[in-house]
Amino acid sequence: MFGKPISDEQRFLMTELVKDVRKILKSSGSLKSGAKLVVHTPDSFDYCFEVGLDVREWMKAGVIDGVVGGGDFRLRPWRELVTECRKYAVAAFAGLSTPRLQDHRQWRLEAIEAWDAGVDGVATFNMFRPGSNLLQFLDKPKLMKTMPSIKRYKLEPDQAKKIGSLATLLKGGEKHLHPELRERWINPPKGI
Repeated sequence: MFGKPISDEQRFLMTELVKDVRKILKSSGSLKSGAKLVVHTPDSFDYCFEVGLDVREWMKAGVIDGVVGGGDFRLRPWRELVTECRKYAVAAFAGLSTPRLQDHRQWRLEAIEAWDAGVDGVATFNMFRPGSNLLQFLDKPKLMKTMPSIKRYKLEPDQAKKIGSLATLLKGGEKHLHPELRERWINPPKGI
């Protein structure tokens, strides 16, 4: 990161950490009680690999049960997350987060797209809106389709900052941004 590539040894250490967490869950009996090991990562497994998270290896080795893809920024269409996870019989969850999503119409757009792509669920992060009725709808795609959403929107300054950080967090990180997602922004950040 920050201009220096991640080594295989660093990636290996993260994989060993995830395997150790799995072993702890297994030895404690938590897995027998229905606990699942779900990781929250960026939604591009190629991006993850470059920052030291070998999510495909974790799925292949059977150490994780699910992936929440996305967060402060989104790189790939939800269908890609679902397809990757299905290869390994791992649950796929769409990670919806503020400040990436500013208003209810944006949240609904992302949630509807995620459900249409076949996700197993929708997870929220940094949602500090006590009393918001948004959470009542995110698991109801048919109902959300009857409500207002938008296809294109202007990025607010904090959204643009997060998107712009793709290149800051990983040199060349913007190459992982799918054109389909970039097309929805009105006046996208320079260099993205």
